[in-house]
Amino acid sequence: MNKIKFLLLCLFLSMSSMVHSNPDYNLEELFKVIQKELDVLIADSKDQLDFLSRQTKEIEDKLISNPAITNEEKLNYLIQLLENEKKEKRILNQLKTDVSKIRYIKGLEVIKILYEKILSLDHHFSSIQTFSEINRITNPNEYPEFHRFRKNLEENNEKKNGFKMSEILQSNSILSVISTFTNMVSNGFSKKNDSKDLKEIECILDFSVRMYNDVNTIYFETNFLKSHNEELKKNIEELFELYTKPIDYITDIHTCRMKDDWEQLRHKLNEYINDLTKENNKNEKLIKRINIEFPIDRLLSFIDQYNAYIGDAEKYYQKFLVILSNYENEETCLDQLPFEYSKLKRDVEQSINKFQIAYKPVEINGSGLKAILYGINQFD
Repeated sequence: MNKIKFLLLCLFLSMSSMVHSNPDYNLEELFKVIQKELDVLIADSKDQLDFLSRQTKEIEDKLISNPAITNEEKLNYLIQLLENEKKEKRILNQLKTDVSKIRYIKGLEVIKILYEKILSLDHHFSSIQTFSEINRITNPNEYPEFHRFRKNLEENNEKKNGFKMSEILQSNSILSVISTFTNMVSNGFSKKNDSKDLKEIECILDFSVRMYNDVNTIYFETNFLKSHNEELKKNIEELFELYTKPIDYITDIHTCRMKDDWEQLRHKLNEYINDLTKENNKNEKLIKRINIEFPIDRLLSFIDQYNAYIGDAEKYYQKFLVILSNYENEETCLDQLPFEYSKLKRDVEQSINKFQIAYKPVEINGSGLKAILYGINQFD
């Protein structure tokens, strides 16, 4: 047996830095479990191989140091050496099979964790303010003070000119503001008599005009992120189907999750591993092992896709916070700003925190995940 090969294999699988700093809790716990299982598996295999190695050395020493042994004894010793070599190969093959099983199961658990994160994101985007709620923030018609002021101007203007804006045009916040200022001019707005009324609505008008486009940008870009999350959800559902296809598990991940069918999935994997262990044809055995290792490549590719999405989404929300914090008259108009505005700012700040912690990207390079999912293939 090639001892260097085995030692390299053990070193690769037993990397000490399994968890990066400040990791997501679920993945940290998962890595710890994987490390423990691999340590036990490797230690057990090493004990068996060390025993065979000592036994082989004793036989070799007898063959070298005792020239008086009979041919029959030599033949028995040689047969035992060949048997030990076969045992070593069986132990290594079983180690490869067991590690493949652990890698497959833990890869599946990574998929489960990512799926829960994506569902949580889906809930997050579903709970964002609707367009009508967003629109109220920058629509002056939603404020009683402005509504009274505009109505008085319109009544005076209607008496003079006989003109009144339609309800559709009145509902447009920009046209409503323009109409209000036009009526002020046409009615000979008096600073002395009407400055108090104007004072009540000047912050409303200022905020509506300045923030209208920005707030709507936040709404539409958030919906853009939501559509990408739906695409990500579809991709992980397809990944699960691909991942479980080799072991003949045909239930989709949504149904599996709702029915808590993970035990049945594990049962299917055990059946597949048993067939793999019993397979005597080397080519068939290799194909069976490749079939459960190939989806791991797709899993790592999906993790890259997930990480890129979370990184982009956090940048979007950082931009949203800059936009909302950039209203230059916020301090002056603080008492008159809508409650929804401050709530939207808090929601954005909380979302940034979630993207940094709850939805945190899964580290591959620099963590134990890549070693676990790719590990043994480097020394096959």
